This record gives sequence, structure tokens and C-alpha cells, in this order.
Amino acid sequence: MRRYIISVVTRDYAKMKKVWACKRQNLPVPYSRHEYSDGEVISYSEDHHIHWRRIVPFPMGIEIVGSFVYVCTENHITILDKNSGQIIDEIHHPLFNDLHSIVRDSLNPDCFLVTSSGSD
Repeated sequence: MRRYIISVVTRDYAKMKKVWACKRQNLPVPYSRHEYSDGEVISYSEDHHIHWRRIVPFPMGIEIVGSFVYVCTENHITILDKNSGQIIDEIHHPLFNDLHSIVRDSLNPDCFLVTSSGSD
């Protein structure tokens, strides 16, 4: 039976609408991004059985290598155990900001290509 691992970003759209309205009017924003967005990584199978769920802030890109799941978040990479969902480690770097994707480098398997879309 196939098993899937997905990332889900959740939003509080009522708060997001207030943030957008404030930005359009150049007013102070009443909420930080963390107050209206969150997420999790979920492992489930074709029969819809959930094997594990792990709350991860802003889970965007995912790359699976062996028994590890690498998950891009807003400002770091979280490494999960593929079978249990337990957090193994985190990778931090000063240039990581608003990470969106992660792909293993096919020419150098010890390296990953990461999209860091913010520099502020």
C-alpha cells in the first residue's frame, strides 16, 4: 500500500484579511505571520490511515532522502524521521528566510538546493 507525506499550511483568513487591509492603508499590522498561519506534516496511506502528524511552522517544501524527511519552514529546515515523524534535527543559517523548496542535488548527493525567497 502506498504511503504519502504531505505538508499542510493552515491559515486564519479573518486575521489575514485584517493584515491585508492594514497593509493597503499603510497602517500598523495587528498580527505577526505566526498568529495567522501554522501547519503540519502528515504521513498517511492509501486507505487514509494516518501514521503520524507533526506540527511544523510553515511547512513548505519537502524532500525525502532515505529514512529522513527534510521540511522547509520559514527560517530553518526541520529533519524528521520518515517512519515515526519524530524531529531528528534542525538546520539553521543566517540566510534562511521564507524558505519554500528543497531538492537534493543530483550531482552532489550530500548537498541540497534550497529556495530562500526573503533576504530581510
